[in-house]
Amino acid sequence: MTNRIPFDLPEGYVEFYKAIESWQNELFFKLKRAAGIGDFDADSIPQSIERPVLETHGIDIDPVHYREAFLELTQLVMKEREGIKDSLQEIVKVFSEMDFTEIAFRVINNDCQHFEKLAAEKGLAGELAYFLLDHALRPFLRCFALPYQGVVVGEDFHWEMAVCPVCGSQVNFSRVRAEDGQRLLFCEHCFTEWPSRYLGCIYCGNTEPLTIKYLVVEGDDAHQLFVCEKCKGYLKTFDERKGDTKRDLFIAGIETVYLDLIAEENGYTNNRIEDERNLN
Repeated sequence: MTNRIPFDLPEGYVEFYKAIESWQNELFFKLKRAAGIGDFDADSIPQSIERPVLETHGIDIDPVHYREAFLELTQLVMKEREGIKDSLQEIVKVFSEMDFTEIAFRVINNDCQHFEKLAAEKGLAGELAYFLLDHALRPFLRCFALPYQGVVVGEDFHWEMAVCPVCGSQVNFSRVRAEDGQRLLFCEHCFTEWPSRYLGCIYCGNTEPLTIKYLVVEGDDAHQLFVCEKCKGYLKTFDERKGDTKRDLFIAGIETVYLDLIAEENGYTNNRIEDERNLN
């Protein structure tokens, strides 16, 4: 099935996310240097994973550093989006003095209800607050994920869930590797990749060829939308065999919002699973 791109992205939309990713990269490298990532004990890394590593091993996030990251990111967004400065200032006023250990726990567990309730009580822009807290946390998740990424990308690694095997975040983007046609799922939260079946639904496990289809936009064969007719789930994909192998997958996910719209217009969704992560 072929579709035309339904709309143009708002001016500055992709540039905004590139600025956020650039800031996240800088913080990630600072955290990596401070933690001495690369000197970890290889024997402590599990060679087989049955549940997300973060769920079984836990994560220690310095609440002071997380608060600082949240405030830095807020300043960046304030500079990029002056029109929402007042909303951002109100969010900072409420969250800057809160317990960032608890905030990290709730963000990792995707406890949107907690933040929606808090935002309603305080009269805040709830989605904006969660966006800031989530994106400020991602460099910490990327550092946590580094020691495990060599394990999960191996040919012998098998993971049949629609969440990241390291941090447990839901996945909605993949790439097809140019050299061998292997599909790799990509986690935009911790930047982990792991192998997956080329034709198979990551949500319900369906592998019947006639019920797994892909949609493309006219003139853009490299970006595809794999859909499952059984559960109506979809997965966005970048095929390196038809595009640039140097693609930034995080930005690719942002630039292909039109694929999400096409999926929704055709009755598909990428919210086919309930997040059952529990870090207690």
